[in-house]
Amino acid sequence: MEYKPPLKRGKIAIGIGLAVSAVLLAGGAALFSAPVMGLGLPLGLAMIGLSLLVFFIYKAYQHGSMRYALSRNGLEISCGVHRVFIPNRELNWARPLADFGSTLPLPKPHLPGLVLGEKEVNGLGRVEYCLSEPSYTVLVKGPTRVYAISPQNPAAFSSQADLFQQMGPQQTLPALDRNARMLWKEIWAEKQARISILCGLGLSLLLLVLSIAINAFYPSITWVTLEKVPSQQLFILPAIAFITWFVDLVSGFFLYHESRVEKSLVRWIWIASALVALLLIAAALLMV
Repeated sequence: MEYKPPLKRGKIAIGIGLAVSAVLLAGGAALFSAPVMGLGLPLGLAMIGLSLLVFFIYKAYQHGSMRYALSRNGLEISCGVHRVFIPNRELNWARPLADFGSTLPLPKPHLPGLVLGEKEVNGLGRVEYCLSEPSYTVLVKGPTRVYAISPQNPAAFSSQADLFQQMGPQQTLPALDRNARMLWKEIWAEKQARISILCGLGLSLLLLVLSIAINAFYPSITWVTLEKVPSQQLFILPAIAFITWFVDLVSGFFLYHESRVEKSLVRWIWIASALVALLLIAAALLMV
């Protein structure tokens, strides 16, 4: 049986965050064309907007994928790339927070409608949070820690968990606790994946160094429009290279996690950022 948390408040908070990010990103892009503006402010706004946009997109992914699957075999908690499976034999109890007659301290900081992280709580020990609404909290005691989750009907979830424990498991499954850090270590351990990621980063850094050198020796360059422009405008190219590298890194990470394509093909996504950087290096040299 699958239980989902209440999502309304989280959608509003993440929606506001995405809107603010888009405004900052669009504002930075618009200021590039302002003749009295240097590149510092536009690039700064664009990078802040992009960083916030990536952050809130990831939070939207965590929020939208949050679910609790309860069966006779155990409880699976999913939130983004973080997945936990507690086998039936290791699930000690599941109780609504209201049964304890007390409040649960929350980790800080957290978004409204999305509470994630870990915290040491007196009387419970280490608590891992994967909930949207604290008022719907159910505490689940696993083998090593307590999990705080928020199914839409805490009492029904607790009763169903008790029933499945009394019935016993249909099959014995191993425990699972996989998070983003573990997934990144798995990716980084693969030599070809590591080289693909580092090539894109290295060529982007080379483009940045080249742009600094050209800016130091040439006051103006011939832009793609065949107009003479200040050489500092060349810094747009490494910004594009780094953004492309980061977007490819993140998209490859999620495709690797979801296993929607062959893992060997994911490397080509990371290699693509290196090819983009090479093309931009060639373009920078032609502008001199």
